[in-house]
Amino acid sequence: MTFLTNLKWRALQLLFKLAVPTVRSRWISPATQPDLYWRPSKSYLYSGRVFLPKDVPKNQKGLPLLVDVHGGGFVANIPAIDDPVCRYLADHGRCVVVSIDYRKAPQDTFPAGYEDVVEQVQTLIASRYLDIDPEKVMLFGSSAGGNLVLATAQDASLKGKVLGVMALYPVTDCGLSMREKMATRPDAGVPDLLESSYDGIQEAYLGESEAARKTLANDVRASPGAFEKREDLPKNVYLLGAEHDLLCHEAEVMAERLADGVERVLGKDGWRAESVRWENVKGQTHGFDVFGRQGETKEQKVQRSAAKDETYERMAGWVRDIAQI
Repeated sequence: MTFLTNLKWRALQLLFKLAVPTVRSRWISPATQPDLYWRPSKSYLYSGRVFLPKDVPKNQKGLPLLVDVHGGGFVANIPAIDDPVCRYLADHGRCVVVSIDYRKAPQDTFPAGYEDVVEQVQTLIASRYLDIDPEKVMLFGSSAGGNLVLATAQDASLKGKVLGVMALYPVTDCGLSMREKMATRPDAGVPDLLESSYDGIQEAYLGESEAARKTLANDVRASPGAFEKREDLPKNVYLLGAEHDLLCHEAEVMAERLADGVERVLGKDGWRAESVRWENVKGQTHGFDVFGRQGETKEQKVQRSAAKDETYERMAGWVRDIAQI
C-alpha cells in the first residue's frame, strides 16, 4: 500500500472521528442518546454504547441482549454512528442493545476487527455489568458490521451461545471483485456508493495480494457466506439487502444456502424458510437508512425515509419474535 493510499484512509478515519460525535451529540440528537457506557478490556477501543428499552421497567432483570457492530468499510467509523438504529431496536425490540467498536484497517488488518468483536461478545455474555438473559443473545450489524457479526456468529467459542444474527446489506463474499459484484445489480443506471472504493477497501482490509484475497473467499472469518454446514450459524438468521447495492446478490446467495431444502413462505419483498429470513429492500442503495444517494430528489428522500422506517420496524419485530417477548 502506498503512502498516499494509507494517508487517504487515515484522513477518512479522522473525518469520522470528528464529524460523528458532533452529529450524534446530545445537543443535535438528544432523542437517540445511550443510557450507559460499557468499557471493553482493550484500551484502544471506544466504549460500548448501551441502550436500555424505554418502555420496560429499569429494574426488570434478564432482558435479551443485542450486540450491534457498526459499518464503515472496515476502515472508518465509530459506534456512535449507529445510535439511531440502536435506540430504535432497544425501544421497539424491547432488549438491551450494546454498540461496540473494533480495530480498523489499514493500521490493523484482517482478522483484527473480527477478533475484537468475538472477544467483546464473549465478555458481554459472561459480564455481570449488564443483567441480561444469556440464553437470548443476538447480533446485528450493517455493511462491514454485517460481515463481522455473521463471521462472529460462526466462531467455535460462541457455538450455542448466540440465539440469532441479523445483517443489513452485509459483505458475505470477499472473493469477488467490485466488477463481479456490480454485474449482479438489476439496473446499471443507478449509481452505487461503493463502486469507486470497494476494491481499495478490500485491499486495505485483506491485503494487497489478489491471491491472498481469493484464498480468504473460503475463510468464514472474512467471507461468512462460505460456511460449510447450516449448523455453523445460529438457528435464527435474518439477512437484508438493498436492491441497487452491489452487495445485495451475495447476501441473497448466503440466505439461499442457509435455506437449502426448506420450504419457503413468500412475502412482499422476500421469504421465510423456517428460522431463515431474506428480504430485499426495493428501490434502495447501500446505506439507505443512514444517507441518501448523490443527486437525491425530494420524492426519493421521502421514499428512502419510508423504507428505513419499515425496515427498522421489521428488524425490531424479528428481535421480539425470536426472543419471545
